[in-house]
Amino acid sequence: ASLLLAPALLRGWRAIPRDRRSLATLATLTLLGFVLNKAFEYFGLALSTASDVALLISTESLFTAVLSWTLLRERVTAAGVAALGIGLAGVYLIVERGLIPNLGGGGSGRVIGDLLVIFSLLLESGYTILGKRALTQMPPLLFTAATLVGSLFVWIPAGAVSVARLGMPHLSLATWLSVLYMALVATVLGYWLWFRALAG
Repeated sequence: ASLLLAPALLRGWRAIPRDRRSLATLATLTLLGFVLNKAFEYFGLALSTASDVALLISTESLFTAVLSWTLLRERVTAAGVAALGIGLAGVYLIVERGLIPNLGGGGSGRVIGDLLVIFSLLLESGYTILGKRALTQMPPLLFTAATLVGSLFVWIPAGAVSVARLGMPHLSLATWLSVLYMALVATVLGYWLWFRALAG
């Protein structure tokens, strides 16, 4: 994803604000959106199930709504609160398969994994809310590129440590195609369209 966005970053890097406050905000957003968020999400996925994580990720808009009401002081409506409650209740009932928490199929590890994913969603929502303010200073594609490429300052050393400990991973063609899909569609296209909509 960073390789795909590198041309946009190289072309527009002069538009990135250079004052200390803006750079600190950009670094914070990078940590929220592409470092801490992804770390907790994938640690959670390793402990939980793919179906649980997919359902939980679909609730990100609920967390974003709560943060936009509290941090951005956006207008709260009764219908919005009702929709939030219904959405959370629905996801809980599906994930836990009823009113009483179900520890089967993974036990307490699954519950911990789900909680890690929920925490990652809070971080992602913070990235979205604070990122909306940053969009007043730079275009959506440049913002996405800057935060994503900036995360490599963490992920390249982390990857080097992992390779040193475990060796190079051997990936099948199907795995490489999955990585390409995640990079192109889920990350580059998804985030760019998301922030373009926020900016509009």
